Amino acid sequence: MVTIKLKLIGMDRAVNPDFLEAIQRTNENARTIADRYERAGPFACAEHPDAQPTIEISAIFQSSVKVRKVKFCCQALADQVEERMART
Repeated sequence: MVTIKLKLIGMDRAVNPDFLEAIQRTNENARTIADRYERAGPFACAEHPDAQPTIEISAIFQSSVKVRKVKFCCQALADQVEERMART
């Protein structure tokens, strides 16, 4: 089963009101992407049931979101995730 980890920017990084708005927007974008992965799942590899793959969704301070697939056991699992995400 694939675990989805969401990493948000802490509000302590907002040193002025403009940064606060940017951080809130970036965190919301990261949550939206995580929700899409949750709706498309659950993802699992029948060939490697003991594997512990993770999808990390990280809000980045420069107003972007990074998605990383960590410890994916095989290409079949990566293809499954990509196929389902393309449909959502």
